[in-house]
Amino acid sequence: MTATSQLNLTMNILITGGTGFLGRYIVDNLLKDGHTVRILSRNAKAADLWPNHKVEICLGDVCDAASLTGVFDDIEVVYHMAGKLGQAGVAEDVYENLHYQGTKNVLEAALPAGAIKRFIHCSSAGVQGPIDNPPADERMPYAPSNIYERTKTKAEKLVLQYYKEYNLPVIILRPEFVYGPGDLHVLGLFAAIKKGMFVIFGKGSSLLHPTYIDDCTQAFMRALYGDNQYGEVFIIAGEKPVSVKELAYTIADALGVRRPFCVPYWLGYNVAVVFEGLGGMFGFDPPLNRSRLKFFTENRAFDISKARNKLEYIPKTSFAEGAARTIAWYKENGHL
Repeated sequence: MTATSQLNLTMNILITGGTGFLGRYIVDNLLKDGHTVRILSRNAKAADLWPNHKVEICLGDVCDAASLTGVFDDIEVVYHMAGKLGQAGVAEDVYENLHYQGTKNVLEAALPAGAIKRFIHCSSAGVQGPIDNPPADERMPYAPSNIYERTKTKAEKLVLQYYKEYNLPVIILRPEFVYGPGDLHVLGLFAAIKKGMFVIFGKGSSLLHPTYIDDCTQAFMRALYGDNQYGEVFIIAGEKPVSVKELAYTIADALGVRRPFCVPYWLGYNVAVVFEGLGGMFGFDPPLNRSRLKFFTENRAFDISKARNKLEYIPKTSFAEGAARTIAWYKENGHL
């Protein structure tokens, strides 16, 4: 890759959320390219994740503004990756504090530093909510449908505000359904299919857009290199959308188990309501709730032409190939 004239060949880079799934891959690539990497972490032992490389760990929390003092000194590029994926049982203020207030704290700390040449913000394609007429592109208005998406939307708007008001050189990437070796967030899906406990609601024709981790990482590295237009937003998704049925069948075939069967949507909805009630009474995370039901019956498919054209982003991994690699990692590490 070739750096722009605005950026040095090697840079001092700060990353929040560097110990997360996507963050770890980005750190690996930054170190491979010879950059000096500083990681904001609440864990002093975070450096143990990279035993063969020198990384600087700054103890701090994006939710604690005071802990960010001095963290941005001498930093040229910021990757703001800190976030929490949507899951049941998490209080709404957790998402509000982390996604919105945490982003505000990072922006406020970055501005006085004065040397920031690029601020790469990890948003989410979920800010556009379910897609009525897929595929959607970046011109589609915000339409968040849950607390995760609403707080990611607020954070993205704030980042764009700092670009307009303070000329902070921001670039926003919206990844969608990222999976791959090292990820445990979608392990439950693979495990349910292996155990024959996953069913397809309705016809399974709704579209999802999985993005293999190597492809997503490539996009975040493209945002660092090349001539990018500041203030731009880019949707980052995989090679092509897949239907829920295709996704489930592909995973089942890779696992060598029976393919999931279909049940009527109304039946799934009623079961989800019952599970939610039982989960609330007995304090467990139900295997099916209305949020998960919605995820597998709504369209979330995207047009990535803008990222292809302006970032030169080229997803290379089909879902069949990515699922096979992910399953191999799960088995090697005792998860499946």
